[in-house]
Amino acid sequence: MQMGHQYLGRANWNISIRDVLNPSVLGLLGSNAVLIIWALIERWPLGLVNK
Repeated sequence: MQMGHQYLGRANWNISIRDVLNPSVLGLLGSNAVLIIWALIERWPLGLVNK
């Protein structure tokens, strides 16, 4: 993803597969998936998950 003055204030939706395979992105997606699965198994109320 490019960062520069031309993208200030605008969302850059040009996402490549290289961006998705970044270890930081994979870690974030994985941790979110684990939390969602855990919440479903434990039947957490939506208000608890939303905070």
